[in-house]
Amino acid sequence: MKRLGRPLDLDGYNTYSKALSSGELTLRDIDIIISESDESILLHDRKLCLQQSQARISNVVNTFTHPPHVPHFHVVISRFNEPLFWIYSLALFNCTIFIYNKGHTIPIALPDNVHVIRMNNIAYEDYVYIYHIINQYHYYREHHMKVLFSQCGIDHCSHILHALTSIQSFGSYTSLFESIGHSNSWSDNFNTWNTPFIAVDRAMSDIGGGIPYLSEFKLSTGCNVSDLYAFYCDKWNVTQMNEPIFSPCAIFVVDSVSICQIPLRTFILMKSHVTHVHQTTNPFMAKVLASIIERLWYTLFRPPPI
Repeated sequence: MKRLGRPLDLDGYNTYSKALSSGELTLRDIDIIISESDESILLHDRKLCLQQSQARISNVVNTFTHPPHVPHFHVVISRFNEPLFWIYSLALFNCTIFIYNKGHTIPIALPDNVHVIRMNNIAYEDYVYIYHIINQYHYYREHHMKVLFSQCGIDHCSHILHALTSIQSFGSYTSLFESIGHSNSWSDNFNTWNTPFIAVDRAMSDIGGGIPYLSEFKLSTGCNVSDLYAFYCDKWNVTQMNEPIFSPCAIFVVDSVSICQIPLRTFILMKSHVTHVHQTTNPFMAKVLASIIERLWYTLFRPPPI
């Protein structure tokens, strides 16, 4: 991140890990190699892109006025070290906010309706969402409400505060996805992909990293099947969709009734698998699994057939 403005990729991770293990290279050697690479010249452009995106989000948040009264809802936020400035405006809503913090200790005071839960840095937002559902499952069986699931960086939905003013009209599952957000700072893709729902590739070959990541995931986990969508639906006893769709970037609102139509045991099995992959493989495989589960949320929470 420091030298290239993007996370290390799987190829770099495998190459440098082997060199470190064999003693061929030190961390200092690797730092020099990366800083002198051709790609390092793009660092300035990536930082500028990131700053521009953050400025747009800040402008949207700073111009947001006091929200109208809406029915009480829950907010589940997965955080590493992303900025929290927008939480103060979010807390003006009639809501309870759960921030699952995997990064540095939060040094600032937050409103009374914000609860910070310290969490080990296990997997990605998938672990946080599942962990929260397990812990609040019985509460949601007794209390009918909307639940927002989001990462702390709101670059995928910079207008999230405005969207939530209409939360009482949301259905059983509502995608808040607007754009690929900061993801465009890792590549040359223009940030215009904003379809709320897209088709699931049953083979999951469209996940970030593509075929190389998917191949290593199958090798690492023993899930050597062509239809990973069907594999995980069967694994967790979830009814498949004939033509599955999903909402990108894991930012959505679900009705608590939709959450509790899934047996608690399913979420416990999901949590166990996420933990296992995190503990027994490299960090990239946990990211692949998070991308797979991202493609299953709508299948899990969609309205039951009439």
